[in-house]
Amino acid sequence: MRIKRPLIWILGGWILGEIVAAGLGWQMTSASGLNLVMESRETLPVTVTGRVSRVAESASGIQITLTENQVLWNETILDTRNLLLREKANTFSPSFSSLCPGTWIRAEGELSAFPDAGNPGEFDQRKYYQQMGVDYRLDTAAWSCLQEANGAAAFSWRLRNQLKDSIVAVTHSEEATGVFRALILGDRSGLEQETKDLYEVGGITHILSISALHLTLIGNTLQKILRRLHLPRSAASIICASFLGWYVWLTGGSASSRRAFLMFCVMLLAPFAGRTYDMLSALGLAGLVLLAGQPSLAFQAGFQLSFAAVAGIGILYPLTEKPSETQKKEERGKKRSRVQLMAVRTDRALRFSLCIQLATLPVLAWNYHVISPYGLILNLAVIPLMAPLMVCVLMAAIVGLASPAMGGICALGGEGILSLYRRLCEAVSALPGSRIVTGKPHTWQMVLYLIAITVFTVVIMVRREQQKKQKMRKLEKIEKKQKVRKDSGPDCRERGISPRNLPGRNLAALLILFVCGVLFLHRVPPGQLTVTVLDVGQGDSTLIRLPEGGSILCDGGSTSVSQVGSRRIQPYLEYEGISAPDLVFISHGDEDHVNGIEELIREEGWRPGMIVTSAAAAESSRMQALKELSEAAGIPFRQMKTGDRLQCGQAVFTCLYPEAGIQAESNDQSLVLHLEYGSFSGLLTGDASSAAEEQFLPLLASMPVCWLKTGHHGSVSSTSEALLQALQPEAATISCGKNNRYGHPHPDTLKRLSEADVPVWNTAECGAIFLTWDNNQLAVRCCRHGDGD
Repeated sequence: MRIKRPLIWILGGWILGEIVAAGLGWQMTSASGLNLVMESRETLPVTVTGRVSRVAESASGIQITLTENQVLWNETILDTRNLLLREKANTFSPSFSSLCPGTWIRAEGELSAFPDAGNPGEFDQRKYYQQMGVDYRLDTAAWSCLQEANGAAAFSWRLRNQLKDSIVAVTHSEEATGVFRALILGDRSGLEQETKDLYEVGGITHILSISALHLTLIGNTLQKILRRLHLPRSAASIICASFLGWYVWLTGGSASSRRAFLMFCVMLLAPFAGRTYDMLSALGLAGLVLLAGQPSLAFQAGFQLSFAAVAGIGILYPLTEKPSETQKKEERGKKRSRVQLMAVRTDRALRFSLCIQLATLPVLAWNYHVISPYGLILNLAVIPLMAPLMVCVLMAAIVGLASPAMGGICALGGEGILSLYRRLCEAVSALPGSRIVTGKPHTWQMVLYLIAITVFTVVIMVRREQQKKQKMRKLEKIEKKQKVRKDSGPDCRERGISPRNLPGRNLAALLILFVCGVLFLHRVPPGQLTVTVLDVGQGDSTLIRLPEGGSILCDGGSTSVSQVGSRRIQPYLEYEGISAPDLVFISHGDEDHVNGIEELIREEGWRPGMIVTSAAAAESSRMQALKELSEAAGIPFRQMKTGDRLQCGQAVFTCLYPEAGIQAESNDQSLVLHLEYGSFSGLLTGDASSAAEEQFLPLLASMPVCWLKTGHHGSVSSTSEALLQALQPEAATISCGKNNRYGHPHPDTLKRLSEADVPVWNTAECGAIFLTWDNNQLAVRCCRHGDGD
């Protein structure tokens, strides 16, 4: 039996093999000499010699990727893969901006590993750069050029920089500058965060990455121009492929752009080999070429999205169309009206978009945990306008090199299209359900979804193959002999088919599949009580999830992590499938307990069910400002004092401290809560000191505690010996930052916990700490170590 499209099957087997190997913990690369040295060190002073392979701008400055490295340490040469070099502030070396790919340099500085993610859902720098083939970063103190890049590379890079400057000169807003540079140069460093968020809600962020859409527009246009100049087809194909290869290099060579380039080359070369172009075979070949050079690409979200989208077009979309022979026969006869043509084109575009969404849905849910459903409709307007937008941007950038004034005129058309994109995204963001938080699906959900799509595809393909001849005979008989009834509709009478075969039926089936897929891939909540002490650096944030689905967040702030709300707290909530918690407790108004919550309400449109703080802390200026912010956003704001009780689901929170109107410094205004859920109990003490503990300790005589959130980040002034003797908790957790300037957790506090035989975990070492209460047993595990009791 001859297997059709063997390349796509080999690619699928390769990716599956890598996933299984990763699941079993097998290493795809062997440990290098540098890895062995760095195991026992946080930093290493080294001298590095290598070739610049990439230069990129970031929020922290210009970064370069170095390949073909030699790392010199203590007169020992160590081997490694690629390195990322960052400019160190206050150095007298020239800027990295003068470098271009192909330059050989020598650099000195401190080598260190990338930080890993302390919480699920958080951006993991270490994993990201390992997938890119980069092992370590070097904070460069000094560097020198050993050998300049060749003339072609230097010229190309100067041209790129001139185009970037030209775009700045011809555009009339920072938003247009950032989008224009991303569209044609792949440079996203100038994009405003607000623009990124808006395009994400609209489901059109794909236009900001160089991909098949961009290369196809440029490649097809160039090929038509060359053919109009009467160049032979072979010469036109060679010139077109060479130009696109240069363009992919110039724009950074992302996985999606390299995939699109390889597939476009296959399409150009197929006629010369006497073969017809097959999208899935080209996809399989491109994937195998990329993975052969960099196997870790299989785990990169951009690679997965790019290949899943093309697979959806190549596998699912043909199943929604009639066989080509039938379609040709139906199109004979009278011409369709404009309304009919518009309906047919809209139907095809929607089916095309739905097939891409069905294929990329599990990738989006697994990597980003958020779905933008209205992108289906929005892309109907966005995609057709991409061609004129690209023309305007390219003309503006090129003409601007000679005349910024004329370039500015060319840019007006592109800025008008961007203005339309913004209005469409803003309109969509105001609609209900514009941003569906699915959470990260469990592995079994992903497997079942892929099995369901595979079974659906195979069944349709087998059924089509079986009924192909039968349908062709029926259609021929209908065309020659049978008359269609008048009530079948004018379009059906003209084409001689029955109403049930109209494309709308396929569209409805795809919509149903998409809705079912979104619902099925929602993360299933845990069936037991879970408490997660988040790693927010030097600060506090704890999420409590109830078996019935409710969620409670206790505090949310940090003094060591900037934008802790959007970078640490919200990513974990979305990982768990939570848009906003049902209830938020804020112990007091210190920065390290509240600034993340303020950020999320002010900048992210966060809407929890209620915010609660202590009656004493509520009088502070910080909490008064938060109250005004919450009420303006429509969020109820409540105070608690000693003796007050609040129930969320089956969880009961009792306030043990402070009394209303108490006069105390900020830490001793902390809300102290006793949590009860069935047989589980916990104590959250905020930053309360030992003096405050003496006041609420008598109330704990009849309140057992399984878990203690240690007060004030493990400070010596909290968690007294008397408190530990009274509580005798099964586990204690400490939230603090690594190498913090306060020395938390204090050795005396750890000694008291040890003497009381209380196991303790702290976020500085463990990352996020997960406590699970199931069958009256408490289990503890860590994000970084995965250990537990």
